[in-house]
Amino acid sequence: MTRKKRNRRPTATQLDNIQSNGGSTKPTPDGRYAGKIALICAAVAGAITLVTAFGVPLVGKLTEGGRSVDELVSIDVMTDPSKFSFGSDDKVFGTVNGFLFPKGRLTSIPKPTEYCYAWHDWAHRNGGVDIERTSIAMNVAPLTDASVQVLGAQLLVESIENPGGDEASCDQGDPTTASHLKLDLDERTATYTRDGSEPTPLSLTITRDSPERIYVHAWSAECYCKWRLELQLLIGRKRHSYMVDNNGRPFVTAPRKSYSSYLFDGKDWIHSR
Repeated sequence: MTRKKRNRRPTATQLDNIQSNGGSTKPTPDGRYAGKIALICAAVAGAITLVTAFGVPLVGKLTEGGRSVDELVSIDVMTDPSKFSFGSDDKVFGTVNGFLFPKGRLTSIPKPTEYCYAWHDWAHRNGGVDIERTSIAMNVAPLTDASVQVLGAQLLVESIENPGGDEASCDQGDPTTASHLKLDLDERTATYTRDGSEPTPLSLTITRDSPERIYVHAWSAECYCKWRLELQLLIGRKRHSYMVDNNGRPFVTAPRKSYSSYLFDGKDWIHSR
């Protein structure tokens, strides 16, 4: 009776020859396993690359024809509303109404030195989060002659427990009259309004000679939310995704609730409600 030949595990010598065989799929006396092992390693590496913290594939971060999306387009995210087009050219872009701090923290942190419309950096540096709305701007500039088409924006939202706390109140700014992307954190929707027109899905074509600043307003009435924004791009004939966040972290927006509210009189915090 003829015995079936059993598959044997590769010897140490055979494994050493995997590297010298250059990943070839052609078996050799001491390297016939090289092709299979090389394919497995490539598959694992690809799977790791495609995973993000939200489980969304960052297609735009992969190389396409040797070039990544960062080599094709520059997207500069500005997070301080007082620093971008506030009240210029009759295109008012309102600031947040206030910031939520952990209970009791306002009396233990350095006092602000700016008017409250410019509190953003001070508040976030000291543990505050935006109340009701978060305003950002995205400067989109193609880096090649290929146009960049923004095909849409997907809002990625995670509801978290509202810890409550104290509000540093600031009722500054006016409604936004510039073209902007509105993010409804309660409804999980993203709509674009251009020069006062009816809201539509975001769709823009941007060229190297005409970069675009996209204003973004995120609103929340009920949701204490962490959120990111994923842009869908078409550059040349290739699709990409680009994740917009707060320097690698999600944005955080708190709803307007009955917090203890304080006004700053230039020297001290005054309890207002």
